[in-house]
Amino acid sequence: MLLKSFTSSNRLLSVPRPSSRKVAGLTPSSKCRANASEDGRSLLGDIPYTAVSAISSIGLLETSYLTQVKLFGAPLVCPSNGCEEILSSSYSYIFGLPLSLFGMLTYGGVAALAAWASQKREEVHQDSGPLELADKGLMAGASVLASCSAVLIYILKTEFYGESCSWCYLSASLSSTLFILVIGGLLGSKRLRAAAMPGAGAFVLGLAVLFTGFADVGQSNAEISELAYYKPDVTSESSKRAISLAQRLKDSGAKMYGAFWCSHCFDQKQTFGKKAMTDFPYVECFPTGWRRGERIADVCEAAGVRAFPTWVINGRTVEGDLSLDALEQELGMPP
Repeated sequence: MLLKSFTSSNRLLSVPRPSSRKVAGLTPSSKCRANASEDGRSLLGDIPYTAVSAISSIGLLETSYLTQVKLFGAPLVCPSNGCEEILSSSYSYIFGLPLSLFGMLTYGGVAALAAWASQKREEVHQDSGPLELADKGLMAGASVLASCSAVLIYILKTEFYGESCSWCYLSASLSSTLFILVIGGLLGSKRLRAAAMPGAGAFVLGLAVLFTGFADVGQSNAEISELAYYKPDVTSESSKRAISLAQRLKDSGAKMYGAFWCSHCFDQKQTFGKKAMTDFPYVECFPTGWRRGERIADVCEAAGVRAFPTWVINGRTVEGDLSLDALEQELGMPP
């Protein structure tokens, strides 16, 4: 009886043998993916290294082109009105070197590092060290690009009111996308904590370098806080075609919105000539002069003016100075 009781209790305490049956839907590889965050993977997946490398390569091409323009005097192609003035200003240099050169080096480093990390991705389960190192570098690179773009867009909006710069907006879009992809790919993982310090340091470093390098530029620009209104003197001769076109524009209700200090507006007036400008549908957006922080005239704001000059022809808004051919086309005149 005692022996029977012992063997019965022994069966109750015995450790069950591992089952050789597979649980449906749960394989070793799927279990690893389910616990990805414990292995250093993001809860949202991972950094899309290939996409990061591709976007950085676009930034590399853009900044390489702008650097070539600066260093070798290559012609600058501006998709929008105003980028020539912005990209040739004092803000386009830092410590005596083209700002685009630093962008080129940073984009190039991020592109190469992301391409290398993409090849190393398959080794993450054996050794996550290489990817953690890449994450730190990518976080630092994306952070410094994002911080610099934020400062430059702020300068564009405050120091170059009414001007547009397609190259600047492109770079800002690329750097913002890179930052979102990198931080989003690490969100919720241990690797984010490891990469946070280099990223924060690079962000602050980017701001410090720009503010230090632009200190003299900001002081010189701060001296100009007001411009008294003056009427630019149009000196070119008007052709019969220009005079006729000016009258047609006026009769159609077209308007050209501009600013007295805008060089592109003056160029547009010179295209028509002195006589055509005597009865021209021009609207001045700063009729009492320019003062820092002052808004444009109500009539210009109501027309949605964001750059100078701005044409409104047949209900359509067109930015930039236009040729006579382009204006005739906007009016619907036969070629």
